[in-house]
Amino acid sequence: MTPKKNKAGFSIGVSCPGCGGELELQEDFFVLSCAHCGSILRVEMPDKPAAFLIRGRLQKNEIRFNVDRFLREQNQPLTDSSLQIKSIYYPYWKVNAMLVRVRNRMERREIRAASENDTGEYVEKEHSEISATSYTATAAAGPWMEGIPIAVGMRSEFLKMHPYSPDVVQESFDPLPIVRSSEHVLNKTIRKFASFGEMSYDSVGINKSDLLEPQFSLVYFPFHIVESYCGGDYNRLLLDGVTGRVLGHRTEIDIGSEDGSSPASNGSPPRPAVGPDDTDGDIPEEEPLTPESFGTLGVEFHRCTNCNEDLPDQQSLVYVCRNCQEVVYLERPQVPVVGVHHAIAPNRRKDELFPFWSFRLDGGDAGSRQVFAGIYDSDRVVIPAFSIASIEASYRLAQRMSTAAPQLPLEPTEMVDERYRPVEIGPNRAISLARVMIYRKLLSRNQSSKIDDVQFSPVEGSLIFAPFHPQSYFYVDSMLGAVTFEKVYGAAPA
Repeated sequence: MTPKKNKAGFSIGVSCPGCGGELELQEDFFVLSCAHCGSILRVEMPDKPAAFLIRGRLQKNEIRFNVDRFLREQNQPLTDSSLQIKSIYYPYWKVNAMLVRVRNRMERREIRAASENDTGEYVEKEHSEISATSYTATAAAGPWMEGIPIAVGMRSEFLKMHPYSPDVVQESFDPLPIVRSSEHVLNKTIRKFASFGEMSYDSVGINKSDLLEPQFSLVYFPFHIVESYCGGDYNRLLLDGVTGRVLGHRTEIDIGSEDGSSPASNGSPPRPAVGPDDTDGDIPEEEPLTPESFGTLGVEFHRCTNCNEDLPDQQSLVYVCRNCQEVVYLERPQVPVVGVHHAIAPNRRKDELFPFWSFRLDGGDAGSRQVFAGIYDSDRVVIPAFSIASIEASYRLAQRMSTAAPQLPLEPTEMVDERYRPVEIGPNRAISLARVMIYRKLLSRNQSSKIDDVQFSPVEGSLIFAPFHPQSYFYVDSMLGAVTFEKVYGAAPA
């Protein structure tokens, strides 16, 4: 039997506005069709970080079974009626960002091989590497507790998460307070990356990492604290609330508690404390945050804002209404967007049209123009509006399209069909990507450059669709035959 593949996603904690049915969607999806009434719906993301919760999956008898199995393996007495269980939701910060790294190191190459009577001959050469990648991580946001993992890793990508609300908090669980700010987590992560270059024995020159455009959310993960006094022996165990795996085991009462008892026996969460992983002096905030301080998701009908006609159930951030031809943007652009245009290659009606954001610059952004301009004097920076798994691949494509933009004969787009690829990156995200890409280019010229050196303030933007056709392992543009990118593309840059 083929093992069941984990599916990332959210169970939306609200009902369909059309029929009241429960909704479910995957994390990358923001348009969905109600399985009960067929209504096309749109998920509205909050302006501030959202809080999510992973519900505990274990019943009390399952918790006891896992504890007894562990104690049996340790040759300990099994639990009896003295068993006490304390269930908690522990908060973690989740950060998605873009990471730009500069690495310089010495590479040793062999010129003449060593032999029995000869040590050989080698030459050392400095190697420089600059890269831009996506970065995702989780970090503890709550008070330190013995045995609680400091991160949940990739599990936050695959476990079912619910938008936080009092309705989804299980009755037996207590959410712990948030005592570490997102700013603290970000600064600590930046310092961690800064130390990596210093740790390398062969590093030379400039070695640095910049964590750019971070986006935070809060994830509550379930744990169970179990105590047993069977046979006069004390056991305290910490269980993962999803898998039931035992994460920690102690046989001594915590004398550090205020009343000499353990967190589970006194019925309240542990006091905030500085954890062993916080060697930089992490002190809990004076006023711990609560989940109610964060944003919540909303759901509404996916309709044209002009004529109220249903929009397609395609995952796209920009639509051209089939009824009134009005352009509908799902996010408010930071700069004026002057329209949607396309280029059609003659006699190639089956080409796929890929979307790009084209940002026009004024004279004050001469540095940005020089970075992306080619043999043609272009006042545009053109960023892919579709998902590409690699930021480096997106960076190369952006350079090529910015150079080619002046040669594309564009026409206004009034209708779209199946040839038009969906817009998966909005204009505001594209501006953030452009800043990172320009910085990436500046570093290739001067490794002492900083992100503050990037001057990118477009006066307007537009959405353009350029024709491409498949050829071997690549897509090739059908107008010039000069712009290519690999067929394999996937998750949007984070």
